[in-house]
Amino acid sequence: MPDRIIRNEILESTRWLDLPTDTHRLVFIGMVLLADDYGNLEGGTRKMFRWMHGFTQVKTDVDSTKLLSDLQDADLLRRYEVGGKEYWHIPRFKNSRRYWSRKCPKSPYPENKHSESNQAPAKNPSADLPQASSNASRGVGVGVGVGVGVGGTSKTNTRATASAQAPFVVPEWIPKEHWDAWVEARKKTRKPPTTYALQLAVRKLENFRERGHEPAQVLMRSAMNGWADLFEPKE
Repeated sequence: MPDRIIRNEILESTRWLDLPTDTHRLVFIGMVLLADDYGNLEGGTRKMFRWMHGFTQVKTDVDSTKLLSDLQDADLLRRYEVGGKEYWHIPRFKNSRRYWSRKCPKSPYPENKHSESNQAPAKNPSADLPQASSNASRGVGVGVGVGVGVGGTSKTNTRATASAQAPFVVPEWIPKEHWDAWVEARKKTRKPPTTYALQLAVRKLENFRERGHEPAQVLMRSAMNGWADLFEPKE
């Protein structure tokens, strides 16, 4: 794992301060350390849960996926898929190393303010995913402070960029009337859901349905209370 420099501006940034818990902040810093030189790392529901569970208070895979959704809503993470596998990209990730190593497939998002062609070539330029270079122990400048709030206090445009994915289709077993009411309630609280957040909501409703809870009941309860999340009804 390469050394990384976390700039102190992050402590004053809007995205950082608006995160719900310190667990969110700890997970984000951990992902900064895990990312390759282009700010990308491999995801996967089970893999991310096992990783978080090892050093945080995250107890279930539902909690870990919700946490990732929150980080994506704040545009601290952007999800993408390659070959059916999930990956995460850290926006505004800046790397000052001379030799770069790509461990994950290229993301569809800008990976650095400088184009990849302007960087010094990796030691194995013929490989699609070259191994980490021997310089991995040197300091790496990660523009987390600049990227997480400095000159970027408005979240509307960045969230729209992160949410630019394929159109979301509500499954037939979810009452569309209640679904639309919950989505509208989120928008009124200035928390419009991303496509990934909607996918997570469907997973939660499916889990609740398997436990005997009607999706309409869950959605209506959250919409009435103005909740951004969906919660399992108590008996």
